[in-house]
Amino acid sequence: MTVKAPLLHLSWITLLSLFLSGCGGIKPFKAPIAQGVVIEQAMLEELQVGLSQQQVRSLLGPNYGQHPFRPNVWDYTYSNSNRNLHPDAAGRLQLIFDDQGFLESWQVIETESRKIKL
Repeated sequence: MTVKAPLLHLSWITLLSLFLSGCGGIKPFKAPIAQGVVIEQAMLEELQVGLSQQQVRSLLGPNYGQHPFRPNVWDYTYSNSNRNLHPDAAGRLQLIFDDQGFLESWQVIETESRKIKL
């Protein structure tokens, strides 16, 4: 009788755990997805008119949004699937350079939603 008691407890625990997992009590883990370059406020404060493209690249990171027909305009974009992941990051930053490759102006373009839909 001593051997049956632990097996009975184990079977009840297994049955109960299967029942609870089938009811939706356990949610699957969804890894947060982030795309783009995180541009924070401190990085924006270091931008100055007259910086070269190389200086901007070393400050903000690589530019993945360079337009092939407008090489003087750079776009940095960022979006993610988790609202708590970098909430103060700029959604879209557009930089405009002059013909010699020096920073002329920039603007943060607010988007309706930076959240990636899953």
